[in-house]
Amino acid sequence: MTRVFFCLIVGLFDHMMCTYYVPNACRPGDVYPTPGFAPSCQYLCISGGYVEQRHYAEGTFCFVTYSNDEEAVRYLGYCQYGSCLPANLEPSGNLPHQWDGRYHVCDDKRSVHTVRNCTYICVKQEKPYLPRQYYYGIYTDTKCMLQGGEVGYCRSGFCYGMEY
Repeated sequence: MTRVFFCLIVGLFDHMMCTYYVPNACRPGDVYPTPGFAPSCQYLCISGGYVEQRHYAEGTFCFVTYSNDEEAVRYLGYCQYGSCLPANLEPSGNLPHQWDGRYHVCDDKRSVHTVRNCTYICVKQEKPYLPRQYYYGIYTDTKCMLQGGEVGYCRSGFCYGMEY
C-alpha cells in the first residue's frame, strides 16, 4: 500500500515540480528578476534547450563600476540595446529615477581614503537561492576625485569642489 501511495504522489506531482521550474529560463519581456539595479544589461538563459544571450528590457536600471573596483560606481544608468547608458539630469534639473529613495538601500559610509565616486553599490540577498539585489549607497564627509584630478568633497552622493 505504501508503494502505491508513493508512486501515486510522485506520478502526480513530479511533472509539476520538475518540468515547470527552470531557474535559468528566458524571462517573458526580458524583465530583470529583482528590484534594484542590474549589474549588466545582458543575461544568459535557456530557451528550447539552447542557451541564448538576451538583453534586458529597454529602460532597466543598471550600473557600471570602475574596472578594478566592484563597489565604486562609475555611473547609474539604464539599459538600451544591451548596453548600460548613463542617466543624465532631466531638463528641469531633477535627478533621474535611478536616484529615487527606494534604490538607496545601502548604508551611508565614510572613508579616510579619497574615493573615485561618492556613490557605491552593495549587494543584498534575502535567501541563498534567490537572485542578488543591487542597490546604491553614498559616501558622506569623504574626500573625492573631481574630473580635473583635483580633490573635492562628497555631499549627498556627489563630488563637489572644496569651495562649496
